[in-house]
Amino acid sequence: MNTNLKFGLLLGVSIAAINLAGHFSEITYGKSATFLMIPILGVAIFAYIKAMSERRENELGGAMTYGQAVGTGAMVTLIATLVIALQTAILHMFQGDYITELQIANLETQWMEAGVPDEQIEQTIDLMENFMNPVFAVISALFSGMFSGMVVVLIVSIFQKRDAPLDGQGSMQ
Repeated sequence: MNTNLKFGLLLGVSIAAINLAGHFSEITYGKSATFLMIPILGVAIFAYIKAMSERRENELGGAMTYGQAVGTGAMVTLIATLVIALQTAILHMFQGDYITELQIANLETQWMEAGVPDEQIEQTIDLMENFMNPVFAVISALFSGMFSGMVVVLIVSIFQKRDAPLDGQGSMQ
């Protein structure tokens, strides 16, 4: 199996499992949703390091440029993001209304605690409901997954690049 595919599927399925655990425990829709980012970030860093290391050692002979590391990470991110988008679509097909209700209730509570006027809350919720549909959720998952994944990839790639060893005369082999 291709290294990018293997680690992309590993990352995508792992993040989908964390997302589902957060969804069913309703952590995803509360103030503690940011705590879900800790295991997701840990799994992502692990998957990127392993994918880049395996590709560098098995396919590139021990050397990897920064661009090759970023390319590997980008492919892993793309595959993982497609898995997450599929999970998002399936989740919204079966529980879309429930998800929307939870998100709106959570935001409404936060805004009331912050002292936002009722009229403004009502107008904002009406506007938000236009964007809370499965298509928008999948598109949002694709863009946010690729963006956040690539930020991590750009950082991890700095530490994963390895120059080719020098030959006896000071030039790259």
